[in-house]
Amino acid sequence: MKSKFLSLCSAIGLLATSVCVGQQVDAEFRKIDTNGDGFIDPQEWNAYQSSRAKVSKSPPAAAGNTATSQSEGSESTGKSSETFLDQISKQISIRKSFLSADDESEPAKFSWTKNKGEDSIYTFDFALLLHPQWNNKTLFDWQHSFSSFILGWQLEPTFEAHISTDATSAQDSLSYRLPVTLDFLPNADDAYIQGIRLIVSSVYETDQNANTRTLGGDIFVTPTIPKLGIGAGLPLGPAVFRWRPFVGFEGGDVIDDGGNVALRDTSDYFRFSLKLHAELWLNLWFPNQFECALDYYFREALANGTAGYNYLEVSPIFYFDEGQHFSTGLTYKRGKTTPQFADVDTLTVWVGMKF
Repeated sequence: MKSKFLSLCSAIGLLATSVCVGQQVDAEFRKIDTNGDGFIDPQEWNAYQSSRAKVSKSPPAAAGNTATSQSEGSESTGKSSETFLDQISKQISIRKSFLSADDESEPAKFSWTKNKGEDSIYTFDFALLLHPQWNNKTLFDWQHSFSSFILGWQLEPTFEAHISTDATSAQDSLSYRLPVTLDFLPNADDAYIQGIRLIVSSVYETDQNANTRTLGGDIFVTPTIPKLGIGAGLPLGPAVFRWRPFVGFEGGDVIDDGGNVALRDTSDYFRFSLKLHAELWLNLWFPNQFECALDYYFREALANGTAGYNYLEVSPIFYFDEGQHFSTGLTYKRGKTTPQFADVDTLTVWVGMKF
């Protein structure tokens, strides 16, 4: 069963590249962001593009309330005012990590610490996501309409790093991922569940010294339920709340266990996995200037009977610009996570960037 699971993840994952639309909070942004949750998801972008092409019907949003059609007269005129950063963001995105096609809200983070009489400590948390465009069209991003639902699928090669020069209690992970995101979207605008998202990935993961190495895959499913704030902004007084649960499995081969107890004496692994991602947004001098993000991971081995592992991250984030390209904040990490499952317990102050 594990070999079939790995083959499925690898076969689907090796197809390559998805869409991650950069955020830009201005009049045009608000026009595209039809559900008002502060994010432009792929369906809202497709609806916007469809309206410009005068297509009569656009698919419902998978990560928010139903995306309404834009008016046919909204087609802009004049020359493009895109900056170099806008051009780059069409091809790649820089974030903290990969979750799914429209759930990477946190910026890439860099921190530097220098204690008297000790060496400097550098910490990096970033993910590079590829979604190339050609002739203003995102490659490897398709939609197929059926009688009762729309199927969208995107491919997005990703490199992710969570490393530090402090080897005692910091997260230590380098991963290469080929995820495929499948969205099943109902044609009914009033459906309680506005979408089911399936993410299938092939993953190679190691640490910065390549002592621990695994090759495998994972598969996760998550719903979109706007009324519960799942995948869509839910107003809570002056704040907006948004979250997603991811339930699935991870499996693969252990190339080198690095002496870690969680991987020792086994040539493969197969485990149940639960991930929770939550965001709370506040408007200050401009919309969504403050964010508090939480990530929780639970992993339970199904093969060798080892105990379950918990991992938690909490990050308050302050953005300096309306485009949310530059930021600063704190991140607290606690628990055990892949690939080493060594104990992590850190608090860092960082500067961030995303586009």
